[in-house]
Amino acid sequence: MREVEYARQLRKPEGITGLNIALRMNKLNALMYAHCFRLFPQKAIELLEIGPGNAIEAATLLKERPEITYTGIDHAPDMVAAGNQQLDKFGKRASYVLGNAEGLPFPDAQYDVLLSINTLYFVVEPESVLKEWARVLKPGGMMCIGLRSKESMENLGLHQHGFCLFEPDYVNCMLKYAGMLVEQTTEINEPEREVNGQAKPMHSFICSGLKAD
Repeated sequence: MREVEYARQLRKPEGITGLNIALRMNKLNALMYAHCFRLFPQKAIELLEIGPGNAIEAATLLKERPEITYTGIDHAPDMVAAGNQQLDKFGKRASYVLGNAEGLPFPDAQYDVLLSINTLYFVVEPESVLKEWARVLKPGGMMCIGLRSKESMENLGLHQHGFCLFEPDYVNCMLKYAGMLVEQTTEINEPEREVNGQAKPMHSFICSGLKAD
């Protein structure tokens, strides 16, 4: 697949190609999800995930944590359809809606935790978006943002196709601007990826913060 088409599908997966890419992302993002899940409070929480793709990770979490109520939102209709197939078995504990992460269709202070894995690359004004995400968190609520490092994204060549790239310090600054108290930054060494016949190092990070009271 051409690099430009791969980038387009990452931004908004659709059709058979998009479904296959989502399955690939499940494997590539597994470490990031595992780290985030360990940060979640060990109690009943209402969780909102931005851009959960096919929601396989969400289904795994809900099976392991029956006290969690989950909402996912994505702008890709094919992902919402695929994700609802995964989540139907959880009944009222899970919902997945079509919508825009830059203007969330949820009331203020509804969620205990907001999770975003590899979605922030695609927004035009990330500072404003994080303020919008913080809006729907309860006071003291947690925001977890997982991204690949700037170097890793450059190794993949995706920076040439409209992706915004980030480092942890900048994400933490945006969290503070959004009214969050920065709590923890976790850096993750991932397996190398082959890019154009060469093994390239891959790194990701998780930034988390708590909404100020």
